[in-house]
Amino acid sequence: MFEKLNFAGVRLIAISQGIDSNHEQAQVLVTVHGMVDSLYVQELAKKTHRGLDGSLLRGRHTGGRIFGYDNVALSENQGVVLAINQGEAAVVRRIFQMSANGISLKKIATTLNDEHLPTPRPQARNGWATWCHTAIREMLYRELYAGTIIWNRSRFVRVPGTNRRVRRIRPQSEWRIVQREDLRIVDQDLWEQVSRRLQGFKELYHSRLQPGLLPRSETTKFLFSGLLKCGRCGGNLAIVAGGRKQQYRKYGCSQHWYRGRMLQQSARTARVARKTSSRRLADRGFEAGSR
Repeated sequence: MFEKLNFAGVRLIAISQGIDSNHEQAQVLVTVHGMVDSLYVQELAKKTHRGLDGSLLRGRHTGGRIFGYDNVALSENQGVVLAINQGEAAVVRRIFQMSANGISLKKIATTLNDEHLPTPRPQARNGWATWCHTAIREMLYRELYAGTIIWNRSRFVRVPGTNRRVRRIRPQSEWRIVQREDLRIVDQDLWEQVSRRLQGFKELYHSRLQPGLLPRSETTKFLFSGLLKCGRCGGNLAIVAGGRKQQYRKYGCSQHWYRGRMLQQSARTARVARKTSSRRLADRGFEAGSR
């Protein structure tokens, strides 16, 4: 910010630090104060982390709101503890039972929405809140419902040059695992049954995936992205194969390719040369090679 304002010819005066951008030593002073402030923020983060660690050991709650529990504030600012909300706990048990019975995540969310049951977020940004399959999945993986608290599992790292943060998993040796049977909502047999089912899905679908990024042909937008439609079902045509050396990329029905919908007898893939595509788009007023 200092460099941008200085480049724009704007004079900046920091009252508390006594820095004037017109002074010849302003750049050095800004750098020194920046280093001091950075160290202060790091030390403050460490102190906050130690305080949360101590709160966990004293049986206090260190996070936000969790569906199935109430945050109960203790007297004299002694922190917050969790207490089971029996109404929401019944919904949690039902979700686990439905999953154990083989019902899909999407079907569970649809059923809860049809019955207008309370959601983890009572009020969404758009003014209403509903259940979604991602929330169901996260609940099925939450160990707290089985009476186990796992804290310090991850940390957030800021992306350089942005205000965005990404989540990084800590080594398992740094995790804090506390058993709290008084907070158990789901019995052990039901928890293990659902866990085995989820693990089976992982082994079934993830074992066929190669480590690394997805093929570029599946993630990159090309000239015809969003323009081509399937003549049989109306689904979008997407690049489903090709892209290697001396191979043309092939467009196919995304509904049939990714979802396996039997709306047609074959994938009806069509070879499309990028040179030919660029020439046709150029005739329609697009620049060749643009995306």
